Amino acid sequence: MKRRVTVLEMTSVEEGIKAARLLWPSVYFDLNRTVRLLECLKRYRRAINQATNEATTPLHDEYSHGADMFRYIGQAVNLMSNTPFDNEDRREPRRRNWKTS
Repeated sequence: MKRRVTVLEMTSVEEGIKAARLLWPSVYFDLNRTVRLLECLKRYRRAINQATNEATTPLHDEYSHGADMFRYIGQAVNLMSNTPFDNEDRREPRRRNWKTS
């Protein structure tokens, strides 16, 4: 199977969360195949600072891996295509700038 690996630009977790939130309205979830992903997204949460009672960084727990995967998809969606890699007539990726939206 031919695969092309692309290393994403290093960004902060907050920028990745913003990218995932922008992606959310255009995502279709197959409820039979994405039960675990939806559970991870539903339970993704932040650690709470005990002194200030404010949310801080995302909590690393059993749900964070699935939520992080969705965050990376949000950052890479412009690079994705349904065209096979061996097709020379690949479309250019969409250029939606999630950093400034």
